[in-house]
Amino acid sequence: MDWKTDSALLLRGGTIATSFGTREADILIRDGKIAEIGSALEAPDARVADVAGLTICPGFVDIHVHLREPGADDSETLESGLDAAAVGGIHHLYCMANTDPVNDSAEQTAGLIEKARGLSPLELHPVAAVTRGLIGDDLTNFEELVQAGAGAFSNDGLPVENVKVLERALEKAAELSRTVLVHAEDRKWSGGAVDVRAAKRLGTKGIHVEAEDLATARDVGAAMDTNASVHVCHVSTAGSVEIVRGARAAGGRISAEATPHHLLLTYDDIPEGDTNYKMSPPLRAPSDVEALIGGILDGTVTAIATDHAPHSPARKDYPLDEAPFGAIGLETSFAVSHTALVAAGHIGLEGLLSLMVDGPAEIAGISPPRIEVGAPAELNLLDLSVSWSVAANDLASRSRNCPFLGRRLEGRVVGAVHGTQAFRRVARSV
Repeated sequence: MDWKTDSALLLRGGTIATSFGTREADILIRDGKIAEIGSALEAPDARVADVAGLTICPGFVDIHVHLREPGADDSETLESGLDAAAVGGIHHLYCMANTDPVNDSAEQTAGLIEKARGLSPLELHPVAAVTRGLIGDDLTNFEELVQAGAGAFSNDGLPVENVKVLERALEKAAELSRTVLVHAEDRKWSGGAVDVRAAKRLGTKGIHVEAEDLATARDVGAAMDTNASVHVCHVSTAGSVEIVRGARAAGGRISAEATPHHLLLTYDDIPEGDTNYKMSPPLRAPSDVEALIGGILDGTVTAIATDHAPHSPARKDYPLDEAPFGAIGLETSFAVSHTALVAAGHIGLEGLLSLMVDGPAEIAGISPPRIEVGAPAELNLLDLSVSWSVAANDLASRSRNCPFLGRRLEGRVVGAVHGTQAFRRVARSV
């Protein structure tokens, strides 16, 4: 990614949008911080970027990303993943621990942070494993991992099936002001490639909705029993939405995320044999998508996260039953979410920004990016008027397992500013 460094940068003529509203204003950035916001600003020493017609919003926070380094560099590296995040306007990335070797040590956590700082201005927050080797029995050293910079804990990709182990993890994480992100799956009900209701059409084995619903109830119950917080990753069924809704209404410290692909696609969209549409949890029925959007509307679901899961073409080039689960999403996250929610008339832009900035930041326990004087410059440039098609050759990720290839999306991230560095990938340079 070709970032341009400026000690002073004036963004002129844009529309500022946050979860609190919109207004027309210029933004002056000095030494990586927002120095002034107002009309017709002047700064003779600053480079001026004409952003008329564009929307300036806070940088996005993604609490659920898979970066394959170490162990699967053919699918993604830290560098390519951070580049893809920049294209998608994601300034804070929480990368999962299911690498090879697993990120279950302070040394690996610290090493990831150090390497990322040499590659990109964006903020990488390693998510450390709950249990050593993701095996599920022996808790990692939470204290050492937090000291090394772990932003959260998760065995994502695998459930923590032993409830007692999960309860200890929830209690330990709470003591350290960290969140446990759970992959809710009861594997007795999974083992297939797609939702069981689409399995016959696609000629493959099915995954029952009970796989998610039963595990969500188990994991949410563990949090309620211990009075700890838990975050449910990639909620996709009507049943899971209702479980989270009920727990929150009862006072539980429960949060949940939706992925962009579960908001826009259903299993009816899956072309026969196309492994780019194979993800875990699988694409669901239209009624599940409606329930998920309903959960967003009533505050049950407070975050959007990509579950960016890159696999090289060679790894995905297998029959549907044999190919790995996962789809990439960093570069298309805003556009897909904007298409599914804002362009479709379900929520406004302010609501979407809450889901992509404020909600995930609150779950992670960090200060969200803000557009206010004195705040770090963590900004995105959006073109809300553009309609565009996703092309494989335009992707910054090393992988191409994207279910939106060739699909038209509404709205796009066209640039970003992080600290003293800025880039513009589409049309005019920043």
